Amino acid sequence: MSTVLMMFILPIGFAFLYYEFRDKKRYQGVFDTFIEEVDANDGYTNAQKLEHIGRMLQLNGYETHLSNTKIVGHKKLFSIGALFVGLGFLYIGAILYVLYFFYVKKPHTISYEVKSQAL
Repeated sequence: MSTVLMMFILPIGFAFLYYEFRDKKRYQGVFDTFIEEVDANDGYTNAQKLEHIGRMLQLNGYETHLSNTKIVGHKKLFSIGALFVGLGFLYIGAILYVLYFFYVKKPHTISYEVKSQAL
């Protein structure tokens, strides 16, 4: 039974990986569009812009670091496709991916720096 599951889980994992890589630009685009809209709004002060972007990052599960002029959000994105590919390769790949996720993988980073306003 497990051999049959492993035969199907490997191609499913590759399909998930394909869709994850394809949608990565769209995922980043959502944040880029939001940041551009907030940055273009002249009704916000710089502190309000940072607060607004920080709130959006926190609601999406990002760990945020805030300074006076910059906000940076970090989040590790778990790849179910890579996990399934690892399961398809005799379970050892899944263990290696989980170890990679917790100890090696770099987090997805989104940063925004306030532009100084000319007086």
